[in-house]
Formats: sequence, C-alpha cells, structure tokens
Amino acid sequence: MNINQSNQNKKIIYFFMPTIEAGGIEKNLLILTDFFCRKNFTVFLFYSRINKIIEKKLNRQIIKKQSKNFIFFNYLNKRIWDSLNCSINLYLSASSNNSGLVFSLQSSIFSIIVSKLKKLKIVIRIANHPSSSLSFFNNSLFYQIKINIKTLIYKFSDGIICNSNDSKKFFVSKFYKKKLISIYNPLPLRKNKKKYISYKKNNFLLTVARLENQKNIIGLINAFKIVSKNFDKIKLIIVGCGSEKEIILNRINELKLKNSVKIINSFNVDKFYINAKIFILNSLWEGLPNVLIEAMGFKVPIISSNCLSGPAELLRNGKYGYLTPVQNDEKLAKRIIYVLSNYRKAKERSLLAYRALDRFDNLKQCEKYYKFIYSFY
Repeated sequence: MNINQSNQNKKIIYFFMPTIEAGGIEKNLLILTDFFCRKNFTVFLFYSRINKIIEKKLNRQIIKKQSKNFIFFNYLNKRIWDSLNCSINLYLSASSNNSGLVFSLQSSIFSIIVSKLKKLKIVIRIANHPSSSLSFFNNSLFYQIKINIKTLIYKFSDGIICNSNDSKKFFVSKFYKKKLISIYNPLPLRKNKKKYISYKKNNFLLTVARLENQKNIIGLINAFKIVSKNFDKIKLIIVGCGSEKEIILNRINELKLKNSVKIINSFNVDKFYINAKIFILNSLWEGLPNVLIEAMGFKVPIISSNCLSGPAELLRNGKYGYLTPVQNDEKLAKRIIYVLSNYRKAKERSLLAYRALDRFDNLKQCEKYYKFIYSFY
C-alpha cells in the first residue's frame, strides 16, 4: 500500500524505529502501535531489522515499511547503518502532501533531519537519559561535542516525550517547556494476585535484560561470586540475549560459576518473576526500566543500581526497593546479602511497590501519548 493511497479521512502516523530487537522499548512499540490503530489512525512502521517474534505480535492493520540496504559497509556499528537506511526509506516513502506525523522511538537525529526535509511534524521519544548514556563512553571533550550536537538537533523536533521526570529535568533548560512532557512507559499491569506469602520463593536471583554493556551483567556476576561464598546454594538466572553473551559466558567460567549461573533466552518471563527470590537491575544507565515495573507486579523484592534515570523514581528513593551505587560490585554484593538475610523486610517493601502500581496504568499512559501527539496535527 502506497502512503498516498491511505484513507484521507484518517490521521497518518509514521513510527520510526530502525532496529527492532527484543527489549523493553519493543514492548512499548507493540502497545503504542496497537493503540493508535484502535484510535483509527493509519499506522506505518519504518524499520530496517525486526525480531521475528515481535513482528508476529504487531497489529495486522500496521503498514510495515522495511528498508532496503541502500548503503552498507562492513565497518561502523550495524545499528548506524540501520538508522541511515531507514531514514532513506522514510524520505523516499513519506509524502509531504498529507497530514502525517513522524513519531521517532530511535535514532531521532536522523528522523528529525528527514522530517524537516519532508516538511513533516515530528515527535521524538527519549528512551534513555541522554547525559548518562553518553558519559560512559566518551571523554569530557567528546561528551560535550556529542551532547551539544544532540540537543541542538532535538530543538528542531516539534515535541519531546521523556519517560522519566529526571530525563525531562535535563531538557527543561535546553528546550521550550511547551515541547516537553514526561509520560511513563505504557505497560499492561500483570499483577500476580496470588496470596501474599513472605517466604514461598525459589532460591534464585533474577535479572531480565539485553546482554549488552549498558546492563552491566559482568558486574552482577562479579557481585554474585561474593554472594555465593555466603549463600552457597543460591543461583543466578539471567534472562535475555545480546552481543555480549560470549563475554558473559567466559566470565562465568573464569569465576567457576557454571553450575550456579544460567543464561536463558525466553519471552515467557512470567514464570521467572513468580519464582524469583530477588530481582536485580545493574544497569549503567536507563530511561525508565520496564523490568522494574514488571517485577513490582509479581511482588519480587528489587535491588537496582541508582542510575540515571528511572530506578530511584520507580522505587521512590528506596521506599519500594533497594538502590545501590552504579558500577560498584562490592556494594551490590553487600546489598544482596543484606536482603537475603532480612528477607521479611524486603518483602514488605515489595508489597508497598505492588500497591502503588496504578501510576503505570497502561490505558492512562497511552491516552497521554495520544493527547500530546494529536496536538501537533
């Protein structure tokens, strides 16, 4: 279906997400594309690569626009080529003569440039705290260059959606306030309604994450090694996949943890949440981690790095879980040992978190997205 042939009575929205894998942002993509279809929008999805399981879950009304490899060379990160090719596809496919709006969930610098060339409105969503994500991989000079370029180009967007208040605060001094809004990630609240029992949990720690540098799985394994010396029967289950799997497996072998640490690639994560003793997020940075909200729904005690942004906001600065310093394996280990030794107190916090889940109501968050985006048509 050509974009110009779409129903002229419907609003047109172009979702821009070059690399669709199997993480938290993909859950948001499924929910939001489905919601806008139900709101009688003509929904296009522009992408270069897509996870097959995610593709099967897409609403059938969505018009998929997968890009060709217009340009590709065997250097630079593959995600960069995904973004470039997806941008070219958007430029070639999107019409300048309709009321369409681009909604960018990734690579917003590219999508903003194309949108301005095509004279289309564009709203971007900030998935990770921009300051923190750049600071980990750049010296101070390159950090300043990159953050200034990013914020300069972001000013050309029509609207910016941050998924945490911390991210919004970062942008307040850099953009007109009328462009900014903070909206929590829309997630179905899969509350585990089984009777609250303090100790009926299996003896394993759980993390659910992409196996990438950002999630600092190596640091978690280092901390677990310390914990296992005090609790020799405890296990660690890592649910996820990613480019660092072999590095992580090598570290598991180096620390002789092969029998107590398992990596599982599964989309059926509920059974792990239900039975986990503690849920751990050890990220270097985040936006608003969906996995913490999911863990709250299963009343799992939570330990999270106090990274920018999201964890402190979700856990109400420790009222609903435990926060640890970023990249501090020893303090993480001490916190795990403390929670295992004082489990009743940890379960009390997890019950408070469970009772406060309504602030993430799926429909309410989707309606906020709709109202904000619709205001730019």
